[in-house]
Amino acid sequence: MPYVNSAERYGIKKGLEQGLAKGITKGRREHAVDLAVRLASHKLGKLSVEIEAQIKRLSLRKLDQLALALFNFTSMDDLAGWLQTQHS
Repeated sequence: MPYVNSAERYGIKKGLEQGLAKGITKGRREHAVDLAVRLASHKLGKLSVEIEAQIKRLSLRKLDQLALALFNFTSMDDLAGWLQTQHS
């Protein structure tokens, strides 16, 4: 095994930490997308491909807001309107 000096160890450690942080963030976002799609489908029925695509484009913060907003929606039009305001 080759010798690794302290600067190299530091670089490796930082790279691993950054990779882990990115992986955790990606996992949280994927979970939030899945949850939002499942909640919307359960409450409003089958989602169109376009509505689902719009949900998948939302940021993590917007996905959290959508999960809460879904409690107040009574129709697919409510969801479509909410999504429209988020992308304009």
